[in-house]
Amino acid sequence: MRGVSRIYDGGAIAALRNVDLEIRAGDCVAIVGASGSGKSSLVNLLCGIDYPSAGTVLWKGQPMRKQAAWTRLRRSSIGIIFQEFNLIPTLTALENVELALFGRGMSASRRLGRASILLDRVGLEARMHSRVTTLSGGERHALRSRGPWRMNQCCCWPTSQPGVSIAPALRSLPSSCSSCATIPR
Repeated sequence: MRGVSRIYDGGAIAALRNVDLEIRAGDCVAIVGASGSGKSSLVNLLCGIDYPSAGTVLWKGQPMRKQAAWTRLRRSSIGIIFQEFNLIPTLTALENVELALFGRGMSASRRLGRASILLDRVGLEARMHSRVTTLSGGERHALRSRGPWRMNQCCCWPTSQPGVSIAPALRSLPSSCSSCATIPR
């Protein structure tokens, strides 16, 4: 990011002002800060869900300006963990994970195989055919926060809950991450 700002409500709210940020391949970054400090705005810009009011977002040194380019990147290289569970309640755990794999050029059998492996890795192999509405809060959290993004993807999530430790989440990051940087506010 170079000189990125994100302004809302005609300038009444400046979520980000003139942010310069470089995240290199292999870096693991946790974005933490108080509620309203701009974490979600930053993540949305880093993932191409939103666009800056000013400045440039770059990926591997190239400016990212088109929605189609961001869509391709999210399919292949970016995993997003939203603050809400964002699971489809009428689907099973397996189907929710499989859904995250659509658009990657995998056959149905390969998607199901990868989804099964991921559920096994997070301890949900016995619950893979259960609807997510029957999963406990902890199981839904495991499905959401340690599920599909573990497939060689960059991962980003904001947290602002007081007293919430991000250490367990950091320990579950892919082993390919060589370092971890925490960015306060």
